[in-house]
Order: sequence, then C-alpha cells, then structure tokens
Amino acid sequence: MGNNHESTRRKDATSKQANKQLPYYPWLLLTALLLISLGIAAFASYNLIQVGDVVLEEPDQVIEEPVAMPPKDHNPTPLWMLATIALSCSVGCWLILRLLKHPEESRKSQKRSQGKKPPQENHPPDSKTESLADLLDIR
Repeated sequence: MGNNHESTRRKDATSKQANKQLPYYPWLLLTALLLISLGIAAFASYNLIQVGDVVLEEPDQVIEEPVAMPPKDHNPTPLWMLATIALSCSVGCWLILRLLKHPEESRKSQKRSQGKKPPQENHPPDSKTESLADLLDIR
C-alpha cells in the first residue's frame, strides 16, 4: 500500500518537473514527437517490407487466354466530365481574378450589406402601450 503511494508521488514530481522545464526547452517536445513519429514510420515500413517465409507453388497447367483489348477509338473518359472540370476551373480562376483586381469593391459591398436592416426592422414601433404581460395573458 505504501509502495503504491510512493510511486504515485514520484510520478507527480516527475510531471511537475517536466511542466517546469517545457517552457524553457520547447525543442525537447518537438524532438520527442519527431522521434516517436519516425519510430512508428520505421516500424510500419519494416512490417510492410518483411513478408516472412513464402513458399511458391508451381501451377499445374498454364492456360493462355487472349486478352480482349478495347477498340482504339473508345475513350474511357466521358466528354461531359472533361467539360465540367474545365468549366469549374475557369469559373474559379475568374472569381479569383475578379477578387484580385477589385478587392475594395467586394469589401464595400460587404459593408453595405451589413449596414442595411431588413424591412421588418425599419417600421416605427407601435403606439400601443400594452405591456407584454397584458398581451400574453391567457385566462
């Protein structure tokens, strides 16, 4: 029981010391994160490359079948897809060019739209003096 309490106290002291040192040595944290990520990448690469013992079996019979080739005039990409991509790219370029040429006009229009009130808010308040409590009285 006392041993568990002592190990908890050591962990708290270690974390407090680390929290005190971190502002003075931030590169240690970045270095540790870099080393951890490089270690994980190396471990993953090793496990991807290592295939173990693979026994290759000879096939009994080799059957050769001719591969059906598509006709040379067959286009796998539809024309409408290419047109859509070209149109979206051109519209995006046009918008960027418009914003780069006239950035102040877009800001003015934003200010104007922010300054306008909706038509409901422009009317003067009613001249009735009934309070909200009287209006909501449901008896």
